[in-house]
Amino acid sequence: PARSGKSMFLGVPWILDAPGSVVVTGTKNDVVLLTATARRRVGKVYTFDLNNIANWPDNAPWDPIDGCEDPEEALERGRAWAAGNNDGGGGGGNTAWFSARAGQILAYLLHAAAIKPGGSLRDVVAWAGNFANNEPIDLLRAAPGVRDARWADGLAGMTQSQAGETTSSLQITLQGLLAPLSSPRILDQLCPAPGVERFRVPEFVSGRNTLYLLTGKGATSTAPLVTMFLDSIIRAAQNHS
Repeated sequence: PARSGKSMFLGVPWILDAPGSVVVTGTKNDVVLLTATARRRVGKVYTFDLNNIANWPDNAPWDPIDGCEDPEEALERGRAWAAGNNDGGGGGGNTAWFSARAGQILAYLLHAAAIKPGGSLRDVVAWAGNFANNEPIDLLRAAPGVRDARWADGLAGMTQSQAGETTSSLQITLQGLLAPLSSPRILDQLCPAPGVERFRVPEFVSGRNTLYLLTGKGATSTAPLVTMFLDSIIRAAQNHS
């Protein structure tokens, strides 16, 4: 139950005693204040705190595009990003279908941005807002890694060849997923400048490092982005030996 002491009597001891890497999710800064300094003595401590809940000085410079040169990784991130959406977007009773298709489109756009010279999440936002832009389709058509899988045709089919109502509902769903990126501050944080060292998930899971994933509630929620980040860490941890 709420206010029954879970954080103080269960969460905090588990975090402090953890022999390996730790990921903590939450909407408040209490656990950060109680554990971050101690965890800093045994490893690196980061926050992914797009809503500035804890104001910890070391924010994880994670780039969602980084790694999406691999089509399989792009597919996983698109799926996880869509899975973190609580609104469901447009589509009435077909919410699950639209969410799955939005995740697929995001995967295609993430891969296109990753293989574009100088590409970033800003490109994904621009492409998702303008289905008539052929740039991502052209990038996918020229990409040998996804040519046989016909990603270019798949993206064109979902964004340019569907019935008008279906296309509009897909775009509404996408805009719901991308809503946090309407904040220039958040978008800047997810587009680290050239030369800035990115947060490397494999390095994080290899030691006694700590990451606090914090998100606000309501309209400012960054939950879909946190879900995608957490999913990438879990998959890396499962493959770590």
